[in-house]
Amino acid sequence: MVSSDIIEVFYLISTILIIIGLRFLTRIERARQGNLILSFSMGLAVAVSLIQNNTSNLGWIFSALLIGSVMGILSARKVRLTSAPQLLAFFNGIGGASATITSYIAFIQIATLENEVLFSAKSIFILSSIFFGIISFSGSFIVILKLLGILPESGISFPLQKLLNFFTVISAIAVSGFILAKSEPDHYLLYLLILLSIIYGIFFFLPIGGIDSPIGISFLNSYSGLALLFSGFIYSNQMMLIGGLLIGASGLILSILFAGQSKRPIFKVLFGGSIYNSPSPYYHLGMIAKEISIIDTAIQLKNSKRVLIIPGYGLGITQTQYSVKELEEILVEYGVEVKYLVHPFAGRMPGHMNVLLSEANISYKNILQVTDVNNIINNIDLIVCVGANDIINPFMDQDKKSPLFGMPKVNLEKAKQIIVIKRSLQPGFSGIENQIFFENNTRLILGNIKSSLIKLISEIREI
Repeated sequence: MVSSDIIEVFYLISTILIIIGLRFLTRIERARQGNLILSFSMGLAVAVSLIQNNTSNLGWIFSALLIGSVMGILSARKVRLTSAPQLLAFFNGIGGASATITSYIAFIQIATLENEVLFSAKSIFILSSIFFGIISFSGSFIVILKLLGILPESGISFPLQKLLNFFTVISAIAVSGFILAKSEPDHYLLYLLILLSIIYGIFFFLPIGGIDSPIGISFLNSYSGLALLFSGFIYSNQMMLIGGLLIGASGLILSILFAGQSKRPIFKVLFGGSIYNSPSPYYHLGMIAKEISIIDTAIQLKNSKRVLIIPGYGLGITQTQYSVKELEEILVEYGVEVKYLVHPFAGRMPGHMNVLLSEANISYKNILQVTDVNNIINNIDLIVCVGANDIINPFMDQDKKSPLFGMPKVNLEKAKQIIVIKRSLQPGFSGIENQIFFENNTRLILGNIKSSLIKLISEIREI
């Protein structure tokens, strides 16, 4: 039998590797290494846990590990990066469900132990893990339905929604108190707690839309971490404690950062998102959107000194990050300086656009932040927006009731020249008309984004 000291050493090694892996994930060029380190560290932690607990039913465990590994590998290879938010939401929900199941098993075991006291720290951790795990599971399910287009991405709201969410949370706390006050485990009350958790998880994310979505997704990630953290307390497992703490803390910090960037009251999102009542104005009345030909665009790009590319979600849908990279390489050959602006709310989840660009080996050194671009926008000869809409909408700072209000704004009204490559003039994710399409410094290339870029690259080569 392996001594407890050796077990602790391996847990320490695994913990250090997790921290290193997370550190690597903060840099795009090291993200792949970070993932490999994290995978190895978690594999080591699982192996140590099996040795520590002298597990007997190894057949079932290894079968589950094999099935899970095959499913993970296949999903990672087959799922397109544009569907990564759905896949990550699924993984997040499964993590919450797993923590709930292990906590439920611990609750059942209490009834079989003669000296086990129901009102104890362990019971509180069990109920907390179930509560947060179910919220993560049911909320992630709503996220998936929204991302698949089954539910409206802009959110569904109804009267007294925030009051219902608040009442649900208070009821769950009250039911937990009744469970702990019983002399023996009450399964019916536990099922009621699970039902309340499901209701809150659904109605928590159902109304969240627009730029509140990344905040809500980060919250759900934090909830799954909390569920894992409480499971670690239940089973006195160091790795579950550390993993849950890191996931819970990172999700919460990310939620706070996004709420701060978008000037959103975080508690308002927590109890049901933001409800916007003002209709979208139609700025384009009396204005004409001006198109530009592929060859004229090619000439402007080739004669520019500094070019900024702003990718939007349309780039991800059409998988044109490789074409954008090819465009960059050609322009660099002609002495053009090419930079990128990755808006923090581009894509469907935090970091989505960074992942898409890194897949095409676009250097992180060439990626700028919104404040950086606003400081140098007068020195940029041409701005090319690829599949972008809401993130380049100047309306975001003009109406406090707008779904875009508070989102970091790119001062495109100060730009010398803007070319937007987009499928159509239809409103973006927020449903708001974009005034920038009708401004004098904007020209549009409407149609299929991928074919437009391919033609543009071809024209630049032939000039």
